[in-house]
Amino acid sequence: MSEESPCGGGKPSYRIIIPVFNPPATFLDVLATLESGEPGVLANVIVVDDGSTNGTLDQLSAEHPEVEVIRGSGDLWWCGGMREGMARALEHGVDVAMWLNHDVVPDPGTVGSLVERAAGPGVGAVSAWCYCREDRRFGVNPGFRSLAEIPTAELEGEEEIEVDGVNGNCTAISTAAIRQVGLPRADLHPHYGDGPYTWRLHQAGFRNLVLTRRRAALEREFERCIDESDHSAVWQVPLLEKLRYYFFSNRSKYHWRHRFHDIRVFRGNLLAIPAYLGAQLRLVGKVLSGHRELGQPLDERIDRIVSRYSGRFPPDALREALERQAGRLA
Repeated sequence: MSEESPCGGGKPSYRIIIPVFNPPATFLDVLATLESGEPGVLANVIVVDDGSTNGTLDQLSAEHPEVEVIRGSGDLWWCGGMREGMARALEHGVDVAMWLNHDVVPDPGTVGSLVERAAGPGVGAVSAWCYCREDRRFGVNPGFRSLAEIPTAELEGEEEIEVDGVNGNCTAISTAAIRQVGLPRADLHPHYGDGPYTWRLHQAGFRNLVLTRRRAALEREFERCIDESDHSAVWQVPLLEKLRYYFFSNRSKYHWRHRFHDIRVFRGNLLAIPAYLGAQLRLVGKVLSGHRELGQPLDERIDRIVSRYSGRFPPDALREALERQAGRLA
């Protein structure tokens, strides 16, 4: 049975989908903050738990029985979790399904604004503009156009920006668009399916938008945001282990099979193979280049990297992340 929708004169109905695996206890604080900012919102939350064993989800069910929990077996990953939650949202008959990562805290009013805009005619995905929880002055690029990030000056100057695709940190999606385009292909894009899926919405003629005045705090994992050469320069493990991670780990966005499918989405079948080979060769070069710097003092390497990203990332948070990756911090 469909819930209240714009067609009936009420507010758009929605579900917020949060995929998790062994989330930290702070996840409960995130939910509490979400509820305090927009009272009643937890009744619209679907948590997709991919086989957690640390007890946080048991505590969640005890403290917030209104939150719906879907249990997975451990092989869903991010995109599979979102797919399960989106399918359940469709079963509920809501107007909007919203992606929210477990470490993202929307500012008060953000959820309502994204949902309302996503329920509009012809709209596909609508993203907030996230900022670094460590320092609000640093924004996290919310999407792309012509396969390039959106310039910060444009984000600061416009309230609403149309893009080709958005990141999945805090994003509302029209279920009308989902029904037409289908659910995400978690088998092809298990861990980084947000860009390919919202690109599919764009290709189908739906408008993807960023509401730049609607913000959300994101815990930034800075070592995953820097160039692969810099990542390799502080990751003090054998070269073979690095290459194994990049090309064969399911968590890596450069996994040989998953990256090919990503490139095929954006480049098409004809250009996919040469584009893929070129991208993977460049990756090898960057990993090798960074690995050669391991003979230099660690402090010099970290100082150089922090300086390189001056103005893009909070320097203290980036330095801490690099030192943790290098094994200096627990």
